[in-house]
Amino acid sequence: PTSWSPNGRFLLLEKAASWKTTTPIGGLSDLWVLPLTGELQPVPFLESPARERNGQFSPDGRFVAFQSNESGDWEVYVMPFPGPGPKVPVSAGGGRAPRWGPAGQEIFYLDFDNVLSAASVTVEGDRLEVGAVRALFRLRPPQGRFPWQGSPIPYDVSADGQSFLVIDVEREPEPAPIIVVLNWAAGRTE
Repeated sequence: PTSWSPNGRFLLLEKAASWKTTTPIGGLSDLWVLPLTGELQPVPFLESPARERNGQFSPDGRFVAFQSNESGDWEVYVMPFPGPGPKVPVSAGGGRAPRWGPAGQEIFYLDFDNVLSAASVTVEGDRLEVGAVRALFRLRPPQGRFPWQGSPIPYDVSADGQSFLVIDVEREPEPAPIIVVLNWAAGRTE
């Protein structure tokens, strides 16, 4: 599960293809929706040969922001919910981990340099348009070979959109120097 719809009627899921399947339908992960009424059977929201991850409902429930690697790199996109409709690019030059601002007028995301950016969003009728993108601040990159791979989105937005809660991995302190004394017995007096 990646997001609840604001009305509480749908759960957005990231569905991974089976690693045992030689010809998966869609990419290694796709976005599905679980209706929380009726038969409780998940249905595809977005299946493609690319990977789709980290889907997030907009505050009004009319759109879903997500990341996809369909261009060859991770980028952030928005699509209408429940669809159909166009896939609108939000990021350019890399984007992941999208989060909506509380009023639905901004989409936050991380670029490949761990800079948290905010893209302005306007909705006219059924059309969503992405405006200016501004860099907010850089997150300290996590250590390891695959930072934040398979872990939760490393930040969240406060209810008023003015603050962020950020996962900051504690670093190992620099090791104390080791002092080696050679021929220590020669300097000893009895």
